Amino acid sequence: MIVVMLGVVTIVFFVMRVAGGDPTYTILGHHASPEAQDALRHKLGLDLPLHVQYFDYLRRLATFDLGYSLLKKVPITGLIAYNIRFTLELSLAGFLIALMIGLPLGIISACYPNSKIDHLLRVTSLIFPSMPPFYIGIIFILTLALMYPLFPPSGGGELGDFLGRMYRLILPALSLGLFISGIISRITRASMLDTLKKYHVTVARSKGLSEFTTIMKHVFRNALIPIVTSAGMLLAGILAGTVMTEIVFGRPGLGKLLVLSVNSRDYPVVETLLALYALIVAFANLAVDLVYALIDPRITYD
Repeated sequence: MIVVMLGVVTIVFFVMRVAGGDPTYTILGHHASPEAQDALRHKLGLDLPLHVQYFDYLRRLATFDLGYSLLKKVPITGLIAYNIRFTLELSLAGFLIALMIGLPLGIISACYPNSKIDHLLRVTSLIFPSMPPFYIGIIFILTLALMYPLFPPSGGGELGDFLGRMYRLILPALSLGLFISGIISRITRASMLDTLKKYHVTVARSKGLSEFTTIMKHVFRNALIPIVTSAGMLLAGILAGTVMTEIVFGRPGLGKLLVLSVNSRDYPVVETLLALYALIVAFANLAVDLVYALIDPRITYD
């Protein structure tokens, strides 16, 4: 994990430096004098050799000294603390919706292979992932927020208003969840069909167990490992999906903060956010490995 994190922060650091653009223009404006720009570059340490900036960046990360936003002039920890709650809400809600839709559709499709309902569900599971979350979100805004004003079109709600925040979360979470649900549905169907061919399923049916008990106890549980593996890998897709979803719905969050910081060449914020995203994905993959043993006690880690 340490090697992965080091690789990510190194790539991000050098990409941001060679991508072009000058944060002094964002801070001082395009009409600032060259002397003022040089003075600001010296103050920010941007005139130092690249390798010196890089090792100073690693030192600050290692000591959790994230520094200040070049644009907003506030501590980066404060920016993350405020925005991360909105991104976590959207990510978790979208993921739960994806599971609530994708798992049942995949199970039903596997129980009736090559039937009309199977074909219908398979087509549905192909349609949703073909539409990115921001496209689904635009459709929801045009129909359910503007044409039929059932939901607010934008905003994240006040922090103290829990019900208001949940109400404003419905459309963004549905946009994200529908996109992921099709992928989960296809993975569930494939894993279930593979497990249905196993010998222990035939034995369970020969004992007179009901089809529901056989499917849920002997098939679904044994089919969970590929599903859990894919769910962990989908977390990266969910985090990527929140970026454009937050932009489309005008929600605060890490994704929106990342886009604004990239556009303004706010190096410290961009580098910190991408390192945080990499850390979340790495921990998610670690959690998936630990969940394997809970699903199947035969799996051990020496």
